[in-house]
Amino acid sequence: MKAENPKASAEVVWANNNTDDASLRLWREQSRQLLLSEAKARGLQSTSPCLCGSGDRLRDCCLRPLR
Repeated sequence: MKAENPKASAEVVWANNNTDDASLRLWREQSRQLLLSEAKARGLQSTSPCLCGSGDRLRDCCLRPLR
């Protein structure tokens, strides 16, 4: 399954029926840590514009699904 966005090219990890809850929790935590470390390296905070370029705040965009 692909994301609804026509520009998306990656499969949605949480839509894979073969992925169990523990794997999803681990994936979310690792992804969250990577996103936060990249934001910190760029001097961004959760209220800064998201790294994806959406124009939304980081906490309201890419960080939200990783909680």
